[in-house]
Amino acid sequence: MKLLFHINIVITFILAIPSLAQCNHASANEEYHEQMIIRSLDRGQISAYLQFKTFVATNLNYPYGVNAGKHNDIFPLSIVRVLHKHELQELHLSLTKGTWKYDRWGLPPNDVSPNAHLWAWFRTYLTASENWIKLTSFLAGQFCTSISLIKPSTTIRPKRSFQPLMHSKEKPFLSNIYEYGYLSALPQEAICTENLTPWAKLLPCRNRQGLGHLLTATSIFNSQFTSMTLDFQFSCSDINQCQQTQGIELVQKLLIVFNAPLVLDGRYSWTLNSLFSNSIPNHCLLAHSSHVYVETTHLKSINNSRLTIKPTDYVQFNDESSYGDGTRTFANYDLKRIDIFNGTANRKKKLNIGITYPSSYDGRLRKTMFNDFVVRRNARGYGLSQGGSTVSIENKLSNPINVLYLDMIPWNFRMYLHTLKIETYSIDSSAKSVSKRIKPKWLHYVPGKNRERPHHLELMIQLPARSVVDISFEFDIQFLRWTEYPPDANHGMYINPATITFFMTRTDSKHHLDRHLPKLLDSITNGTIALDDLYRIQEYIPLRFFTKPILIAMPTPDFSMPYNVVCLVSTVLSIAFGPIYNITTRRTLLLADKKKNQMENVDNNDDDDDQGS
Repeated sequence: MKLLFHINIVITFILAIPSLAQCNHASANEEYHEQMIIRSLDRGQISAYLQFKTFVATNLNYPYGVNAGKHNDIFPLSIVRVLHKHELQELHLSLTKGTWKYDRWGLPPNDVSPNAHLWAWFRTYLTASENWIKLTSFLAGQFCTSISLIKPSTTIRPKRSFQPLMHSKEKPFLSNIYEYGYLSALPQEAICTENLTPWAKLLPCRNRQGLGHLLTATSIFNSQFTSMTLDFQFSCSDINQCQQTQGIELVQKLLIVFNAPLVLDGRYSWTLNSLFSNSIPNHCLLAHSSHVYVETTHLKSINNSRLTIKPTDYVQFNDESSYGDGTRTFANYDLKRIDIFNGTANRKKKLNIGITYPSSYDGRLRKTMFNDFVVRRNARGYGLSQGGSTVSIENKLSNPINVLYLDMIPWNFRMYLHTLKIETYSIDSSAKSVSKRIKPKWLHYVPGKNRERPHHLELMIQLPARSVVDISFEFDIQFLRWTEYPPDANHGMYINPATITFFMTRTDSKHHLDRHLPKLLDSITNGTIALDDLYRIQEYIPLRFFTKPILIAMPTPDFSMPYNVVCLVSTVLSIAFGPIYNITTRRTLLLADKKKNQMENVDNNDDDDDQGS
């Protein structure tokens, strides 16, 4: 018996060895990379971009096969299952608080749409509509959002403005039209802690190790801008043509703009602990690479400014849009090589990266931020029956630019296509009245249908050099059923942000490296992408802007009338009920005169006294 017992122990130990080996390492066909880019913005604000990429090396049919998700160690099983069940080809979900300010913060590393924004592509056309509804329900439950409110009446199928990134290397925006995509947005959706928690649980190390340890909700949502993104797509082996896939990847992005530090000692100094209320205790054991990049380009012109911790090395590259000599410098902290996490220093010590500025530093960068394009949107009209919208697109470049315009108008705003006007005038001209009409190169319009689909307007125009183009239209505001009004109906109803997509040449895109900083730094550090290829693909990946959602006042019924009527009727009934109840339920009797009764009582008492004496 003892021999059998020892044999069982040995067999159990041998079988457990592969499982123990996988505790600290992912399988051979899976990779996990994480990076954070910290940049100083104007007026002392700090931008932090965190990217977590999970990759599975497999073929194109893997997510839809019977073995999908059965042999994964770090790729989230819930995501694999929804890919398999709903036959997803691409998925892009973003939850944003605030509005990105291009003139003050430059270009973001990823597209930032206000509030909740969802677009996806499916593998087949037959079940795409049904799978879209199921997908919104899944995402609502997975991330604790109101995405389940997305219905066919708030969904459009974009033709050219949004297309699969897998085919973006083929310049499809000007020619091809894809039919399997769906797009929707919730302009009133708020982002909070309950969205961050399930988002962080998809990370292999969650928020316990590595960069995920910085995900402190109180500090993140106390910032001026916060955007969480979840992107699923196929990874291409050839980045220029994308004719063959090498696997699937799930990219989680978090973009934060922190407020300027409280200048109590006359300094704009910061650390990870002051930004995130936390620091990095160790690196994620499942990560193949883990880097923190801190831009130090501006430190050259600031005396007595320094990094609080010495980096692993420095990364430099040329950027014509940068200030100074055109060379940008980033301090690279390789968390897998840094001494704090490799036993040469105190293992209990956390990595608290930061920059110390002198008291004379005023928080100004002396750098021109992004100002090539300016996009604005305003509401038009007056009263509660008619309205309109105007989108102004300003091109400050010295050459014309092709632009795609996409707008999604709710069905209860009856849009009139014949009121569509596209006018342009020169920036250098002081008289705005000197304008001319331009015709779109391509136009796609699907009129809305009551309670079934919104209005879908999509067009392509060419912005003349140094000009402003105004795209305007008018609509009527319809009455809704009283059950169809949103909460706080007197506040009004929001119209989704318009999307403007810019197509630039390679010469123009060289000035916009900020939007490709994650790929650029990764290519220099790990050698994943050649720089020439990175510059080339900027022609194929357009620049996408989102306007602010506009608020439209609506004719609303007096929702307080039932309450007022109930209160008034209840008050009247309560006042009248008492007397009526007494009259109808009590018996009425005639009583003798009180004085006569009292006199009789007095006489009776006198007679009793006489008899007693």
